[in-house]
Amino acid sequence: MISSIVVARVVDKAEYGYLAYADNLYQYIGLFTGLGLASALLVVCTPDVSLEKQHAYLRKAVIRGGVFELAMSILLCVLAQTVAIPFPEARKYIWLLIAIPPVSFTFNAMQAFVRVKRNNKLYATLGVIQTAAICVFGIGFVLLLDAIGLVIARYLAVFIVLVLAIRYIRKTDGAVVCEQLNREENKKYMSTALSLMLANMFSGMLPINESFIINHLIKDEMVTANFRVAGSFPSLIILITSAIMVYYFPIIAAMKDGKQIKKTVFQLAGINGVLILTATAVGMLLTPFFLKLLYGAKYANAVPLTYPLWIMRAINAMFRMVPLNVLPAIGKAKFSAVVSVCTCVVHGVLDYLFISWWNVGGIAYAAMIVYVLSGCAMWICLLRTCAKK
Repeated sequence: MISSIVVARVVDKAEYGYLAYADNLYQYIGLFTGLGLASALLVVCTPDVSLEKQHAYLRKAVIRGGVFELAMSILLCVLAQTVAIPFPEARKYIWLLIAIPPVSFTFNAMQAFVRVKRNNKLYATLGVIQTAAICVFGIGFVLLLDAIGLVIARYLAVFIVLVLAIRYIRKTDGAVVCEQLNREENKKYMSTALSLMLANMFSGMLPINESFIINHLIKDEMVTANFRVAGSFPSLIILITSAIMVYYFPIIAAMKDGKQIKKTVFQLAGINGVLILTATAVGMLLTPFFLKLLYGAKYANAVPLTYPLWIMRAINAMFRMVPLNVLPAIGKAKFSAVVSVCTCVVHGVLDYLFISWWNVGGIAYAAMIVYVLSGCAMWICLLRTCAKK
C-alpha cells in the first residue's frame, strides 16, 4: 500500500491506470493458485506422513503448479497482444509481469511447507520481508524508472523470500530423497487441490470482477484509478480475518468432535466480528483525511466511493470469510466450491446491472447482496456438518 501511494503520487494518473489494468488481468491467473497444489499441502502433509513423502508432495506442487502458472502467463500475453483491449498501452506491463505468477507460486508452495512444519513465526516473517522489500525497492525504483520500477521491485522481493524459504527447508530437513507416491495418494492430492482451487478461485474472483467490469463497461482510466485508490484502505480489512484463519485452519482440521468445532468457530467468529466492526468504524472516520494526505488532491473525488466499499468489505470479512475458510478444513471443500461458483455468477450479473444503473457506485451494493446470501448458505452447511459429527 505504501509503495502504491508513491506510485500514485509520482506516476502519471493514466500510466497508473494502465498498470492497474495489467495487475487486474494477472489477478485472474492468481486465482488458480497453481491448481491449488500449495494449499493442499496443508491437508496431505500431516505429521504422520513420512518426510520423504512430504517432500514428494512439495516437489509435485512446485513442478505442476509452476508450469501451469507459466503457461497461463504466456497465454495471457499472447491474447493481450492479439485481442483488442480497452487500454492498449497496458501491453508493456502485461509482458513485464509474465514471470511473476510462476515465481510467486513457487514461493507460496514453500511458504505452505513452512506452515506444514508448524513454523508460523517464519511464515509471518517471510510475508513481512516480502512486503517490506516491495515497499523499499518499489519507492526507490519508481523514482528512478517510473512505474516500471514497481515491477522490478516485485521480482526482487519474491526472489529474496524464495531463497530464504528454500534455505530454511534444507536446513530443517537436510538432504531428503523423495518417496514415490502411489496412485491413491496422487488421486487424493489432486482432488483436494482442485476442490480448494475452485473454492478460492471463484471466491477471489468477486473483487477482481469488479475492476474488470469497470474497465470494460466504463472504459475510463481515470475511473479505474479512482476505484483502485478508493478501495486501497477498505481492502486491507480482510487481513484481520485472514490472519485468524491462517492460524486456526490446521487446528480446526485436526478436530473430530462437532461440538468442539462449533464452539471454536463461534468464538473466533465473535472475536473477528468485534475487530472488524472496530476497524471499519475507525477506517471510515479517518479515510477522507489519509486519502487526501497520502494520495493527493487529484484523488479527492475518490473519497465518497470509499464508504460503501468499507461496508461491503466488512460484511465479507465478518460474515462470509469465516465459514468459507472453515468448510474445507472439516471436509466440505466441494460445497464451498459450489457456493463460490454460484456466487461468482450472480455477482457478475448484478455488477453489470448495478454499474449500468448507478455507475461505479453500484459495485458495492451488488457485492453486499451476494456476500450476505452466500454467507448464509455456508453458515447453514457448517452448522449441519457440526451436528452430524
